[in-house]
Amino acid sequence: MNTPIFLFKVAAVFAAACAPAAFAAQVFEPVPEVSDGFKAEYSPGVADAPKMRGMNLVSCFKYDEKDIADLASWNANLIRWQISRNYKRPGENRDKADYDKWIGGEIAKLKNLAGLARKYGIKIVVEMHTPTGGVDKDNNMMMFYEPEYAEHFVEVWKRLARAFKGEKAIFAYDIINEPVQALPNPEVDYLKLQYAAAKAIREIDPDKPLVVASDGWNNPSSFKRLRPFPMKDILYSVHMYRPHEYTHQGIQSGTTMDDMRAGRTVKYPSKKFSKADIARELKPVTDFEDKYGAKIFLGEFGLVRWAPNGWRYLRDCMEFFESRGWSWANHAFRETFDGFSPEHSDDVNEKEKDLNNPRLKALLDGFSKNSRLR
Repeated sequence: MNTPIFLFKVAAVFAAACAPAAFAAQVFEPVPEVSDGFKAEYSPGVADAPKMRGMNLVSCFKYDEKDIADLASWNANLIRWQISRNYKRPGENRDKADYDKWIGGEIAKLKNLAGLARKYGIKIVVEMHTPTGGVDKDNNMMMFYEPEYAEHFVEVWKRLARAFKGEKAIFAYDIINEPVQALPNPEVDYLKLQYAAAKAIREIDPDKPLVVASDGWNNPSSFKRLRPFPMKDILYSVHMYRPHEYTHQGIQSGTTMDDMRAGRTVKYPSKKFSKADIARELKPVTDFEDKYGAKIFLGEFGLVRWAPNGWRYLRDCMEFFESRGWSWANHAFRETFDGFSPEHSDDVNEKEKDLNNPRLKALLDGFSKNSRLR
């Protein structure tokens, strides 16, 4: 036997066994397979919760009590609170110490919002919009490929759960917004990481529902690949921006603002897409819902304000959501960018608010079904 080599191997094994825990020590389990006939389980407080209809608010913008009072005056009873900064900026959000400092500020901000929500009878769904590790140039979330950030993501959610355990204004935790993992071979895929975060949150705050995201930007079609969690009180989130060339015309999907100003717009309804197609686009979601008895949360839907007949698209979407009993949140309330604002004119050339525009009227009609929540 070569004694020096033997001793080196023994030392290496001992060092590995006794090394301090690091990111490699985290075991990310796959989501367990459910049995045939599995049905999602919900506690009475979740199964019988009043329907919630409201708006997305983005944490990097400033909101004060007047904003929340205005939402309440619309009869909105839900805020989907997007914890967000430097969204979609490659190379950002990679300094964990800086990220943790930012999260501390977000916790303080959210505690203030929770107090206002209690005052005005509104519930909050807390959503992680900008995860640790950031994104690459194609919006792949790097925490799926770099396990140290996957571990950090779980730790951040533990911190949030400790901060808001017992906070009645917060209805649910929405674990990841619009996951993207288009690169091959993720180290910790989008579903495995949500499962790890869900278990960690439940150890601290077992009472709040958790919202799980489908893959590919919360796209409806990705529900064909989604697997249910064998846990109680799990909601499944989908976003509805279909067809994208209509909802995002002028800013994405091959058209420009010059096209919009020249009247070269994508119409609704049209031969390509009308009210009946909303059900077709969302069929993977309703199939999943029906198969597993799952509760669906429509986390985002909306469109640019200059899209023709935007009010009709919103109304048709809401009618479908209502037919399924889904809670929903429109995007978005009082962002710096006014493109998705329900308070601004339909006229692409008009920058002033128009509180008589038909999109806002459609949303207010939707909110009229709400009750105040305590």
